Amino acid sequence: MRHADQGVLHLSHPRPIRWEKISQFLSSTLNVPLISYHEWLTRLEASLQTSSPENTEANPGLRLLSYFRGLEVGTNEAKEALGLPKLGVTEGVRASMTLRDVEPLTTMDVATWINYWEGMGFLKV
Repeated sequence: MRHADQGVLHLSHPRPIRWEKISQFLSSTLNVPLISYHEWLTRLEASLQTSSPENTEANPGLRLLSYFRGLEVGTNEAKEALGLPKLGVTEGVRASMTLRDVEPLTTMDVATWINYWEGMGFLKV
């Protein structure tokens, strides 16, 4: 990709897994309930009402509350999860044999992420 003619190439998996599969797998593996984004945001906002400065530090989501409020949530196929823009990867795939030949993501990849997060202390499973 370093020697491509294009000035900008998006580095994104050309064969992603649907967010629904990721969230269902995470829910099952981590034994946490799967709730709607709206419900999650409502609970996060409610926790702000009862939070002290110490709780706010323990819940980093509260620091990003205005960002979470601004996200688009829905089933817009032209966008990624949470309304983020879908990146065009055509030129990146053309420039990179690795991207061209990469296998589709699977739940086993998600399991690898979980193991990594657990190993670095980010998650306690």
